Amino acid sequence: MDLRIVSKDFAEKHYAAHKGKIFYDGLIKYIISSPIIAMVWEGSNAINAIRQTVGSTNPIEAAPGTVRHDLSIITSRNLVHASDSIETAEKEISLWFDKDKLFTWTRVHEDWYTGLN
Repeated sequence: MDLRIVSKDFAEKHYAAHKGKIFYDGLIKYIISSPIIAMVWEGSNAINAIRQTVGSTNPIEAAPGTVRHDLSIITSRNLVHASDSIETAEKEISLWFDKDKLFTWTRVHEDWYTGLN
């Protein structure tokens, strides 16, 4: 987890896939408007679990109790970003974090939750 201010150049790299789309300039303007917290989550089915917690991109369509439903009302003020696949996550993690800043750990009670250890 890292608190940071995103530069315009960095934001353009992060949102490069959306360049040319009508909402691109708004995305850039919004993400650089205040400090953000960048995080890497790992665990069993982490991408689906986090995306469920985040909610649908459109806050009006997001389920009650999700971040987007409870804390937003319009898509252009999307409060949170979550990778949509392992491939996207790997790309975004390498963009946002130096490899030496990442580490893996196992909770001693992980097996109680997941049965994977």
